[in-house]
Amino acid sequence: MTDQTAPAVDRPEGGVCLVTALRDAPGELLDKTERLWPALRARFGLIAMNVTTDTHPAWRTFLEAHSVPVTWGAPAWDRIGAHRRASLAVGLEHCNLERLLYADPDHILRWVERTPEELDRVLDLVGRWDCLVVGRSPAAFDRAPERLRSTEVVVNRIYALMTGRHWDLMMAARGFSRRGAEHVVRECHEDTIGNDVAWPLEIERMGMTLGYTEADGLTYETNTVYARSIADTQDGDPEAWMLRVYAASQHVEAMRPFLHNGRALDGQTH
Repeated sequence: MTDQTAPAVDRPEGGVCLVTALRDAPGELLDKTERLWPALRARFGLIAMNVTTDTHPAWRTFLEAHSVPVTWGAPAWDRIGAHRRASLAVGLEHCNLERLLYADPDHILRWVERTPEELDRVLDLVGRWDCLVVGRSPAAFDRAPERLRSTEVVVNRIYALMTGRHWDLMMAARGFSRRGAEHVVRECHEDTIGNDVAWPLEIERMGMTLGYTEADGLTYETNTVYARSIADTQDGDPEAWMLRVYAASQHVEAMRPFLHNGRALDGQTH
C-alpha cells in the first residue's frame, strides 16, 4: 500500500545510495553482512556508513576491503539521530546519485534476506517524493515484540492527531530525493532517535513532498536474536521496557516543536 500527501513524480534515473548507522561492538552482524553483501551491492549504487568507534575492529577491515565510505563517531545512545544524519552526509559527499535510502543495518539485512522482491518495489518508489516514510504493514507491526507495540502505538497516535495520517513511524526506513536529504542534513538537528518523526515533519514543514508506503519485510529483532536465530525473551525484562518507553518519549519530545508550527500540522495536504 502506498499513501501520499503529494502527487508522486517520476523517479529520477539512476541507482539508490544506501546509508546506514552502525553500532556493533560484538560484531554480531558481520557474518550476515558478508553473506548478504552481494545482494546489497546488486541493489545499491553506493553504500555509505556512520560507524561508532566501539564497533568490532573486524568491521573496519571489512569496510576498507569493500571501499565503503565511512565516518566514525563516539557511541552514545542519545545520539542515534545524529549518527543517522551523519550517514546521510557521507552518502551525499561520496555519490552523485539523486536517490538515497536510510535504513538501520539489521533492518536492511533482514529485508534483503527475507523479502528481496518487496525491497525492490520500495526502492522503485524512492525519489518520487522528497521523503518517503516506509512503515510496517499491520501484520508486520503485530509480529513485533509487545514492548514495541505497546509503546510505539502512542507515538503513531500522536503523529496521527497532529497530521491526520495514520502512519507507522518508528522503523527508521526513509527514502529521500537528494534535495530532501540535503535539507535534513543541513536543517534538521534532532540528535535523538526521535529523528524518526522529526525528519518527515521538517520535510513537510518546508513544503517539500512526503509519501508513505508499507512493508511486510520491515521487521524488528535485536542484533543478538537475528544473528543467532534465537527467540526474543526481552518482553519479560523491565529494563528492556524502560528503554522502549524512553525511546517513545524521545519521539514525543521531537514532535513537540512542530505542534503549532508549520504546514505539517495544519490538517492540509499538498
